Amino acid sequence: MFRSKNSLVERWVKADKSDEFVLKKLKLTGLAGNALKRNKNYVFFENFVKMRDTNRVNTWLANDVPTYDVWKTLGFDHVRTMKDLGKIGDSDAYKLYMRYAYAFDDRVHTKFDQNNVIPTVISSEASWAEKLSRTATWITKVRSDTYVKMALGLNNLPKDGKELSTNYQFYMYFKLATMPIQRKVAEKTIANYLMNAPLHVKLTPEALEKTNNLQAYLHLDIVAKLSRASKE
Repeated sequence: MFRSKNSLVERWVKADKSDEFVLKKLKLTGLAGNALKRNKNYVFFENFVKMRDTNRVNTWLANDVPTYDVWKTLGFDHVRTMKDLGKIGDSDAYKLYMRYAYAFDDRVHTKFDQNNVIPTVISSEASWAEKLSRTATWITKVRSDTYVKMALGLNNLPKDGKELSTNYQFYMYFKLATMPIQRKVAEKTIANYLMNAPLHVKLTPEALEKTNNLQAYLHLDIVAKLSRASKE
């Protein structure tokens, strides 16, 4: 019975069946909480989700799908600010996005590190929240300044400071979160940037909002601290 149900799970994954379809087939529809998790068939639903998500990530990687395309596929078009990110942070869909973002970046970084292949610049269409999520992966993976600048398309900008990119904001976040500086210094740096950057860059409302930027820094600072703690 166990083997036959696992075979069914594999077939459902290959057929790209929905959660609702699988729950119904496993007679789990309507169950929730402990009643769901204690059911003998729940393990098969878990296996289905794991296999399906692994299959999706591998398929996206095989087709070199940009992370922002995956972001939109998972229904995150409306996610623009830190407040929005907070609402989806624990969702299965966001965890799947982050899983792909890490896998995508690992492959790009390997090509960059081993063969000096310049990384694909993050999409100019990507939302502020998606770029911030990508920045979190670079902090966790301890990517180099050079790599992050290239991924953000900042490596060829004029050095006179007269031309900035909307992506510069995320390099600033990356540096502030990974450098041992006081919060007051970070806040002042962010304030100065927001005051001067609009002269050279057309920033979106969420990119200009002071509170949103401070929350972004605090979020990435926590990401950096957790990353360092895990390596100690």
